[in-house]
Amino acid sequence: MNPAQNNSSPNDQQNTQPAVPAIISSTTAKEQGGARVSSAEVVSEIKQEVELPKEVEKAGVEIVKDTIELPPDIKKLGVTSTGSIPSVTASVSLPQVTLPISDQQVEVGLHAQILSSLRWLAVWCVRRLKMAHIALKQIHGKIVRVKD
Repeated sequence: MNPAQNNSSPNDQQNTQPAVPAIISSTTAKEQGGARVSSAEVVSEIKQEVELPKEVEKAGVEIVKDTIELPPDIKKLGVTSTGSIPSVTASVSLPQVTLPISDQQVEVGLHAQILSSLRWLAVWCVRRLKMAHIALKQIHGKIVRVKD
């Protein structure tokens, strides 16, 4: 016998599992009715600071503010807050790609790094060519379009 079975009865196991009601929804009701907006409805701005009910605060939920107040000991070290999140800019200059790209550039793009946008542009171009029943082949050092 399993020791876990000796310590608990089947009734205890049933009580520990929460009852989850089965929800069955039909999409046809959603598709039949459209979103109706009356002219009496007023659109208003939502407050940025939300007041939590006391029950929610007792559960341990805290509000996270947009700005972080620095403690005095940190300020003494010379750390200052910027006030806003700086925009992230790419420090690496990316090569400019002018569209449309040539078949030679598609072939080069297919051998580019997997995270390169040129690679995925080349993959997309090859897919579009395949849909048109055209393939790219390298013949005598030149890229040539061939009908399938």
